[in-house]
Amino acid sequence: MRTEILNIESVKKLAPNGPYASSYNGVIVQQRPDAVLFLINFINANNITHIVEVGTGYGGLTCALLDHTCSSIISIDIKDKANHLRTHSRNNFTQIIADCQSSRTLEEINKYVVDVKPGNTLFLIDGGYKMQEFNIYSKFLKYGDYIFVHDFAPNKDAFEYLKTNNIWLWHESNESKLNLEGLERLLFFDSNWKKYIWGTYQKTSN
Repeated sequence: MRTEILNIESVKKLAPNGPYASSYNGVIVQQRPDAVLFLINFINANNITHIVEVGTGYGGLTCALLDHTCSSIISIDIKDKANHLRTHSRNNFTQIIADCQSSRTLEEINKYVVDVKPGNTLFLIDGGYKMQEFNIYSKFLKYGDYIFVHDFAPNKDAFEYLKTNNIWLWHESNESKLNLEGLERLLFFDSNWKKYIWGTYQKTSN
């Protein structure tokens, strides 16, 4: 378990790549740089032993999490745009090239998370159908687990804030279609979506 708080200077492979993205070790990260740091520091501070990443993309965020956390990671994408990940040396990393909503994929994820203890699982939802994926994968949450969804603003007015302030241009998830039963917003929820574009929730009841 890592406990140090990292910043942009300590994650030396992370660099801005225009106003809305970054790169890690030369690989595209479809995140703001401060969002990458937020995720790394959150994982290391909250006993996250397992991560399910829905939406590998180019694999930049995956690489950053592999390098700067000790968590076991499964990353899923229907497109194989990150074949460089196959050479990563971590033995607790699995890359799945498949439909994240297929019964076979969901069976594999169920096996992965069902007996996680001690420790918590974090689901990072960043695929092509984020609200559907959130509602599917939130069913795997046990008490204390976390689920985050990207390209998030709670509503249309909130997204206008992001766009007007040149923070983010994509709005693919909001609270109107998320099943939030048994979930609570994290303490710094408003700060998290305004700065990092992630909707951040924890399982607090069944």
